[in-house]
Amino acid sequence: MRKIRFAMTAILIALAGAVPAASAAVCPSQNFPAFLDTFMNDVATQRAFTARPLRSIVIDAMAEPEPKPVTRMIAVPVFPVMPNARKQADAGLRRSVSNQAEGEVEVTLAGRDSDYQMRYTFRKADCWQLYRIEDDSL
Repeated sequence: MRKIRFAMTAILIALAGAVPAASAAVCPSQNFPAFLDTFMNDVATQRAFTARPLRSIVIDAMAEPEPKPVTRMIAVPVFPVMPNARKQADAGLRRSVSNQAEGEVEVTLAGRDSDYQMRYTFRKADCWQLYRIEDDSL
């Protein structure tokens, strides 16, 4: 019986390591503007290139004596994490991109006639990865 369990365990370990290379996501682009275009408009790309856990910072408007940021780590983000270009346009959002530090870029979506403001921060390793979302809306 022990030999059978050992053999089954060895088979399961071997199968776990035998994931085909095709299942690994391919970086859409090393160039951030091209990467962002694909990331915004493709939920599969968002799933593949979003950190887990994802750092989420929101403003607690009910905090006393004044609103304050609250940070939490989201193990399983809800996708899409960023609206696509069409939804951004339909909502009247302005998009701006700024370099933060070496290998780090921040994308801000802001409402023209509202207090809506979301910041998405990406960092570069082998590919770009979203690792932080900040909701500064009140």
